[in-house]
Amino acid sequence: MEKINAKEEKKQKVVAVSGYFNPVHKGHISLFKAARALGDKLVVILNNDAQVKLKGSCPFMAQKDRKAVLEAIEGISEVVISLDTDRTVCKTLALIKPDIFANGGDRREMFDIPETEVCKQHNIEMVFNVGGGKATSSSWLIDKAKGNVLNQEIPEEKLKKLKMIVLDSDGVCVERGTNIKEIEDNSAYRIEFSTGMLSLDLAEKLNRLKKHLIVCISSGRALMYLQTIYSRVIGGKSILMAENGNLILTKGKVSQLFP
Repeated sequence: MEKINAKEEKKQKVVAVSGYFNPVHKGHISLFKAARALGDKLVVILNNDAQVKLKGSCPFMAQKDRKAVLEAIEGISEVVISLDTDRTVCKTLALIKPDIFANGGDRREMFDIPETEVCKQHNIEMVFNVGGGKATSSSWLIDKAKGNVLNQEIPEEKLKKLKMIVLDSDGVCVERGTNIKEIEDNSAYRIEFSTGMLSLDLAEKLNRLKKHLIVCISSGRALMYLQTIYSRVIGGKSILMAENGNLILTKGKVSQLFP
């Protein structure tokens, strides 16, 4: 991999974005266009195949194929496959040292970004909500192709029968082999949503529920999702978070971890 040192390129402002792009969709194109407008050179950090496995995503396209597609997109100056072995791009950012690390609409705050510390260390500016909100996702497209798309709306006739609402972050239930029918048979309803993307319409419906336990299943950093939930779902509802085999019962700002 060619070493890029943005600090040595005095005449160019280098902008970096990162992602799996597995596969590329229109939301990514919006991200690339908006990020490119922030500087002179756009570098795309591509999460590698090992990171795809760590995320638990469908290995839809190999990294070499994803890289080839990205390199053909106008406005992208260079594509760098991530050097990292976890789910971050911290080491790769430290090597590239761009002027700006641009984040899409589903990443809105510094506390939400594991790369925050490395950006501070190397004086990399972090910019959020680049390219607008998250209108679609690669995992949704793959699920649609498989015929696994689940209704994101709660049928009104089901509201009175429900005992529990299951908010499944990015299809974790499906990825971990949870029996969805078993959930539904227990008078629950599963809703798949993405980080930061609990819609206002859905939140309004959840707020109308009176005696329902809301369960949020997350693949990682479960507490990070609380801000998203509480910013939309109000009324002091109890929320049961599930992460890595643990349950977190939350209400208001109080959290308690159950082993």
